[in-house]
Amino acid sequence: MFVEKRIYNVKPGQVHRFLEFVEKEELDMIGQRVNNIIGYYYSEVGELNQVIGMWRYDTFEERAAGRSAFHQHPNFPALADKMLPLMVSQSSQFLIPAAFFAKRMQAR
Repeated sequence: MFVEKRIYNVKPGQVHRFLEFVEKEELDMIGQRVNNIIGYYYSEVGELNQVIGMWRYDTFEERAAGRSAFHQHPNFPALADKMLPLMVSQSSQFLIPAAFFAKRMQAR
C-alpha cells in the first residue's frame, strides 16, 4: 500500500477556481477511483498557490490502470484544455507508510 501525493502548483489567485474545477468536472470522470482519494488540500502558509491531492493505492499496478483509464476517457482532452491554463507545474511523490502505520491504513 502507498499514498500518492500529487502537488499542483497553480497560478496565483487560481487555487479556489482549481478546486472548483476538480469538484465539478474531474471527480465525475474519476468514477469508482474516487474511493482512492484521501483528500484535496491547499496551502495557506509557506509555499502558496499549491493544491495537494492525496490518493491511496494497494499496488502500483492499480494506480497505473486507473491513470490509464482516466487518460483514455473521452472527456479527458477537454478536461486538460480547461485545467492546464490554471497550472504552473505539478509533481508526484509516492509515500510508503511506516510499518507500524501500514496495518492501520489497510483497515480503512
